[in-house]
Amino acid sequence: MLLLLVFLMLCPTLVSAAIKTIGPGDCLSCAVQQLEPGDTLILSAGTYGPLEGTADGRPSGTASQPITIQAAPGATVVSRGLGLGTGQAYLTIKNIIFDAQNVPESNCIHLGGGAHHLTVEGGECRNAGVDGLTIFYGGPQLKPHDITIRGMKIHHNGYHTSIAPYVGHGLYINGDNITIACNEIYGNAGAGLQFGGYVEAGNNNVVRGNLVYANAGKREVTSCGIQTSIGRDVRIEENWVRDEPTCGIQVAWTTSAMHTEVARNTLDRVSGTAFLVFNGPSQTSIHHNLVINSPGTRLLYQDNDTQTTFTDNATSTPAPAGVGAPVGATGITAAGSQCGGSPVRPPLPAPRNLRVLAVTP
Repeated sequence: MLLLLVFLMLCPTLVSAAIKTIGPGDCLSCAVQQLEPGDTLILSAGTYGPLEGTADGRPSGTASQPITIQAAPGATVVSRGLGLGTGQAYLTIKNIIFDAQNVPESNCIHLGGGAHHLTVEGGECRNAGVDGLTIFYGGPQLKPHDITIRGMKIHHNGYHTSIAPYVGHGLYINGDNITIACNEIYGNAGAGLQFGGYVEAGNNNVVRGNLVYANAGKREVTSCGIQTSIGRDVRIEENWVRDEPTCGIQVAWTTSAMHTEVARNTLDRVSGTAFLVFNGPSQTSIHHNLVINSPGTRLLYQDNDTQTTFTDNATSTPAPAGVGAPVGATGITAAGSQCGGSPVRPPLPAPRNLRVLAVTP
């Protein structure tokens, strides 16, 4: 007995971590508030209320004992929303559909208030009144950081807001060290993904391997498939952007948008402008991108930017042989081999710079 007591004192993690299962009739908020570092909460199939954190930062794990909240294997689990905005940390959310049911001004997922080391993987974020998935800070000391959004479907958000002329985006991101990877982002009212905006944005962010298409569903405001502003060291790479009615990828707004790299993306059937660089961004590098099936599209528009380089890009209509729709591990969900599927395209044809069709001093 003494040896057992000593063992339990020296190895508390083996005792405290637990796997808990709840159903739709159980109190989700109660179960979430009771989670301890290392715990796993499994949700059986059904519909639940919102999954929300508490004012004192629960649920939070640790670097060595993260918390996991996930749908049961093969189960369809729907929640009214996910809200973590008071410092939650070291938490993974997996395979849950967050449906805001078009409530005006709602989000389906909000991560903010100093939240960090969070992963939301699989599942969906849909039918938000305004922006679908927001990562937003609550002041200089409360900026979210180290967050990964991976393998989700983020769609049909932003159609129920009265903040004219604003329309909601699929994702609206302000934070540091944010990774948006291998998602399918489509059918949103504004941009598919917006980094930065009217407040301080984030730094060292990555947008990689996403399939982004058919956004800008509300045409009152010009929106692009992917757009970034007011941030440093942002990488937009290996995405497939198609069927965007206004523009493909935008880098804009003030000289604080610095060192943005736009590389190895495929733009397919994009109308208006392929690459839009305007209003003061500095040191943007656009290289090794492929624009296909987009005749008549203005390929590059520059306005009041500094030190932008545009090299080794190519355009082809029709698409080069072997270039087809992006296929990921579970169908058309991802745009690159890093997402678990096959590469979406062979190497670029012999590079030739795209002709700059409009440059405004």
